[in-house]
Amino acid sequence: MAGTIYIANYAAFRADLKRAAGSTKEATAAMKKAGAPLLAKAAGYAPRGSTNDKHAGQLAGSGKILAGGNKGRVVFKPVYAPGAEFGSHGRWQGFEKWGSTPRFGYRALNESADQILQIVTEELLPIMTAYGWFF
Repeated sequence: MAGTIYIANYAAFRADLKRAAGSTKEATAAMKKAGAPLLAKAAGYAPRGSTNDKHAGQLAGSGKILAGGNKGRVVFKPVYAPGAEFGSHGRWQGFEKWGSTPRFGYRALNESADQILQIVTEELLPIMTAYGWFF
């Protein structure tokens, strides 16, 4: 089950994290590592199109992980990615055959939330325990 983590006095936490690691490089690496299974699952759910279409698989193959500091996200490059994810009217109505909205990115996130939290925690636990944040 996915949950929310609230960090009281976030500024002090971030300052301690910078002192512990010299920067937020460890957090960025943890976000990239945690995003890998999410990207793989989301790309698997993304619509592929017809095999005769020259753009077939372009959406699924365009996903990448963006991470910086304490934030990480998986993005898909084509301009129609939000329509494929959330659309249901007009030009996007054909995407309904892959399931109800959201179809691939958020669906993968819901299924992988616990695994992502576990990976990030395992990666950052040595830093957090060094400063007594976790015992």
